[in-house]
Amino acid sequence: MIAMLLLWPLLSAVSAEEQRVELATDVDFAPYISKAHLNDGLLTDIVRQSLKLEGVDLDLLIRPWPRSYRDLELKRIIGTFAWVYSKEREEKFYLSDVIYIFKHVFISHDPDFRFPSSLHDSSAERTWCYPLGWTIPDFIRPHIEHYDLRVVNPASLENCYQLVKTGRADFTLLPTLTAGHLMKNGSKGVFLESYPSDVDHNYAHVLFAKTQDGKIMRNLFNRGLGKLIDSGGYREIIRTHLKGVPDEIKDIVLANIDEFENKNIVE
Repeated sequence: MIAMLLLWPLLSAVSAEEQRVELATDVDFAPYISKAHLNDGLLTDIVRQSLKLEGVDLDLLIRPWPRSYRDLELKRIIGTFAWVYSKEREEKFYLSDVIYIFKHVFISHDPDFRFPSSLHDSSAERTWCYPLGWTIPDFIRPHIEHYDLRVVNPASLENCYQLVKTGRADFTLLPTLTAGHLMKNGSKGVFLESYPSDVDHNYAHVLFAKTQDGKIMRNLFNRGLGKLIDSGGYREIIRTHLKGVPDEIKDIVLANIDEFENKNIVE
């Protein structure tokens, strides 16, 4: 069934009646988008509250990521979240303003691990873990090839964390809050190393169909997001989702809120 994300009447002006929009996503990206977390995850909370400020309630259309992307290409749905920026996506869809900046941390079982110097110093083979289907960051690829790193590809980020924790992999790279979420459940034997400061970070967006309806929804969403940031609500959502996270993760996330609010870009 084609997702009926057309708002009546087409949101050129939102009426006093309750309005709803259905956006496609998957819920396998804890703690950002997850049914097991507060308000369905941090990014869902941001999207939902941004829409609410424009009088629109969010319904989730839960489906695998590839299907959401394909259905948006075919204009069967009006939007999907959250996707990092790419030139291809900018050409195919209407992109919202940035809703979050993904920064990452290395996780290693070696307290002295430093990237990339530990790769230079080690005479032993190093095992790098990254989930099957995830795109390996460009800045790591040359090191994998040059140092002949062994790569293991389990099904999830959580699997990589456990492999590192138990010493079956030497290091992995995790989104900051994913690392914090996993460390809440036991961080003994794992150590953090900051992501290189000169590496580009991933800016997350809501993608909207390249239709008149999609353009209207994109503009409405951006207005709501702007109100959320200006009111301090964005900052409060971030703080709420940091409860129970290790202090070292909190520090990384909080240090980047000002950057997001000043440039309309996040953690």
